[in-house]
Amino acid sequence: MGFRNSILNKHLSDRKIYKVIGHHSWKYTKSIVKHLFLLALLFLVYELLGAYFEWRYFDYVLGVLGLLLYVVFMVSILDIYLDCIVVTNKGLVLFKREGFLRQNTEHIQRDAAQSVYDEQNGILDIVSGKGNLKIKRQDEIYTFYEVANPSSVTNYIVQIRDSINSQENYVEPDKFDVLVETLGEVILDYVKNNKTST
Repeated sequence: MGFRNSILNKHLSDRKIYKVIGHHSWKYTKSIVKHLFLLALLFLVYELLGAYFEWRYFDYVLGVLGLLLYVVFMVSILDIYLDCIVVTNKGLVLFKREGFLRQNTEHIQRDAAQSVYDEQNGILDIVSGKGNLKIKRQDEIYTFYEVANPSSVTNYIVQIRDSINSQENYVEPDKFDVLVETLGEVILDYVKNNKTST
């Protein structure tokens, strides 16, 4: 069991989890490239300024900046990793992490989600197999960006929702027969009582 799944199991112990939908690897790649660029810029500053300045604490200051950059990078990767949509037996749960201490959790009941659909914008989305997942409820649309195989994820969510709804509406044949017999007896008693009273 992964780190994200252990957190989700702790938060959603009263629900059955069918699927956890995370971000496409492209979102991780963008964060890695951005932080590598910042690291290269810091190294360039170190090389240029180190040649001209003879400051005793220069290496320590840039070392601390590099360490801070590493911490920011790890937090951004963790934020991307923990952002997810969880498909449960009671509906969808949207987890959104932002920084160290901020977390948003939103529960969307099965009946509240009017529609679930996906969109792919541009050739890069089509080639890489990523896209955005959109969940519409009332006048609000929630967008979960950069999901792998968005059309199959959308189909999966709709199939789970439909199968759960059909299971809840299903009445066992034996129980249905008993219900029909009971209703028939009640109707016959009502008709007999109406005839005797008139």
